[in-house]
Amino acid sequence: MQGSAFYGDLRDASFRIAFPLNKESDESVLFESDVGSDAPAVTLGVPEYVTDTAWIVPVSDDAEKASALDGISGISDLVSAAFLNGLTPKKGEIRVLVSGKKGTVVLCGTGKEGELDQETLAALSSAAGKAVSAAGAVDIVNALPAVPCGELVNDERVRLSTEALIEGSYFSSSWKSAPEKRDFSGTMVYVYPGEESRDLADNCQDGLSGGFHSAMAVMAARDLASVPGNVCHPEYLADMARSLEGDGVTVEILGQKELEEQGMNGYLAAAAGSPYPPFMAAVSYRGAGDEKPVVLIGKGLCFDSGGLSLKPAAGMDEMKFDKCGASVVYGVMKSIIDMHLPLNVVGLMCGAENIPGGLCYRPGDIITMKNGLNVEVVNTDAEGRMVLADALSYAERYNPAVTIDIATLTGGCVIALGHEMSGLMTDDDGLAEALIASGIRTGDLVWRLPLSRAYAKLLKAETGDVLQSAGRDASPVTAAEFLKNFRPKSGTWAHLDIAGTGWNSRGIKGPTGRPASLLLSYLIDLSRGIIRDRRGGTVLAFDAEGPADGFGIEGEGEE
Repeated sequence: MQGSAFYGDLRDASFRIAFPLNKESDESVLFESDVGSDAPAVTLGVPEYVTDTAWIVPVSDDAEKASALDGISGISDLVSAAFLNGLTPKKGEIRVLVSGKKGTVVLCGTGKEGELDQETLAALSSAAGKAVSAAGAVDIVNALPAVPCGELVNDERVRLSTEALIEGSYFSSSWKSAPEKRDFSGTMVYVYPGEESRDLADNCQDGLSGGFHSAMAVMAARDLASVPGNVCHPEYLADMARSLEGDGVTVEILGQKELEEQGMNGYLAAAAGSPYPPFMAAVSYRGAGDEKPVVLIGKGLCFDSGGLSLKPAAGMDEMKFDKCGASVVYGVMKSIIDMHLPLNVVGLMCGAENIPGGLCYRPGDIITMKNGLNVEVVNTDAEGRMVLADALSYAERYNPAVTIDIATLTGGCVIALGHEMSGLMTDDDGLAEALIASGIRTGDLVWRLPLSRAYAKLLKAETGDVLQSAGRDASPVTAAEFLKNFRPKSGTWAHLDIAGTGWNSRGIKGPTGRPASLLLSYLIDLSRGIIRDRRGGTVLAFDAEGPADGFGIEGEGEE
């Protein structure tokens, strides 16, 4: 599989499952590769070739069983020399060696035998991806998936390592006046899942495909979320959605006029201060006939100044990332389309800009929403929920089985969960379990926060039907309770608050692409008729009459 565009990172490379056929040869290492195709075996290891090869070599703390590539001429010698000279990395660390005959060698510390865990495998793969892409290798051999890792089976190790390797190579200099050019379009990445996986090569190929497309979703989301606010206006998001149109994919764009006709006054109020009109794009992918769809709704505030409730100047530059939710929907839809998943999915990308202006909405306004509820505005910086609320009401037309909205919504979620986990709120236990399980499986973690009438009471309004905001106390939960008033009546619903996980403010600033990996994993499972729970159990989501409404675990949901 190969990337469809030039990015300057490992998205442009081709990936194959590979097994060494002759590990004892002093001259070469022959790999059989590209499972299920007629592609010829590829010779790696000849002196004139391997100088351009990067080897990602797992190294344990046991000198007698140091590497999954033991026996390959030159690699074993380098690992032995590293041991003798005290150059082997500790668990979770990498060490880059350069050798004229064997190209670039990245030693990855996996700790003692049986000690490698999922988090460390992902971290090592990401660091190795950064190292080998910087080295500019022509070809790459990744043997990290060959190392046993907790309860992960072979295809899961391949998926996790491949995704992290590609994401670790992420590179963007498109906003530099003289962008650095990197070309990996001719690079082949050979993924070695270990000798015990030879009879399970097709499973490994599935894992490779899942990891590749998950990384593509994450990185497409990062690319779009990174576009500065003076370039990415709401219509820019709509144009990105239009680019997805094709066989089995339709795109409908709702501009100012169409939003007015739909009575989406909350959405319009949030965008009223900007000279750039709002646009909502509905990307409909039909891969499963007449089955009820999954609807994904992404907040796409191209820039959020807070409106009249103006944000502080410090950190306001990061508000170009307030479109991370819509960017994630774009990335996930792109990968779903590329994978031809047998599932119906609708992605709503809700583009708007919230800035002060002569027509902007005000605290104290009463806004009649699409579903007829009158919302009493408290804080114009709570614009995201106004946009999402009307989008949720709009989603009713699709009669969805599942609706999930994704938004950088509340600072309170950052206070509660930091930058490690996204906030999950839903009134359906089965959907919660499935999303939590997908988060654990991908390392894209979520934590469930409560929904309760006790919190809903905090939104009682004196003038309108419901307050827009209940203030800072329990703000992630009360925001979800607000949105619950507008959720589609059909199917189940979940809200993901990614305010703390959508982008990094520390270190290298920029969007993370979360939770694209979680969502794609969840949707892949649905397309295969499987729902997981956090304990590792699975149930069939489909029965003889088609998909279960809501795809919940039977007997566990509230609805």
